[in-house]
Amino acid sequence: MRIFLVTFCAAALGATLALAAPAGAKPPGAPRADRGEDRDKPDKENTGKDDKDKGDKGKNDPAEVDREPSAEQKEYRRGVFERREKAIVAALRQNGPLNDAERDAIRAHWRHVTRLLRIREVAESLKDDVTVKRADALIAHAEQVCDGKLAKLAAQTGGAK
Repeated sequence: MRIFLVTFCAAALGATLALAAPAGAKPPGAPRADRGEDRDKPDKENTGKDDKDKGDKGKNDPAEVDREPSAEQKEYRRGVFERREKAIVAALRQNGPLNDAERDAIRAHWRHVTRLLRIREVAESLKDDVTVKRADALIAHAEQVCDGKLAKLAAQTGGAK
């Protein structure tokens, strides 16, 4: 029994020493001299701020945009959702019950459209007309793609019943 305990303690001690950091090693996250990182010296280059942060805060910063959409944005979003829901329901009534591929296509479409709507809302808040027009064009394109996918999936599964 003593031999077992001595052997066990020796093995545990050896494993602990093997896993210990070598002498002179820096802790994780410490600056590395080979990369020129020297965070101990506060200088102009290493303050953590970019040149663009010198007072332009709030002009065109998406982080400064209000998280709550305006009434007009909510109305536009509601219109897009209602229009798409009517189109998808009409297509699905012609094709019968949903299969998994159609569910996946609809889920991907809604995810894509909601992201585009948020991009549009942020651009509208920032008064970026070019991005608003581009988002509108991408929403229209996403609608066409979704309609095409649903028609293709309906043709593969047997078409209208």
